[in-house]
Amino acid sequence: MNERLLRRAEVEQRIGLTGSTIYLKIAQGKFPKPIKVGVAAVRWRESEVNQWIADCAAGTLQHDSDAGKAQIKPPRKAKRQRSET
Repeated sequence: MNERLLRRAEVEQRIGLTGSTIYLKIAQGKFPKPIKVGVAAVRWRESEVNQWIADCAAGTLQHDSDAGKAQIKPPRKAKRQRSET
């Protein structure tokens, strides 16, 4: 059986996430890893992407809506200047 391999742009379109969010989810173990097909080219197995979509729809995956969003940190306190006496 020949399995169809998907390019990143097609994966992004199917799941509605950006490339950076996809790679973040891969690093977190929450999305299938791609396979290398060249020096700088990767593809995803269509069956694995479809299974991920089905798992999301069934609620069997933990979906975090904050994935890929920048974390906003409070401003740092200014350092106090020493007065010379």
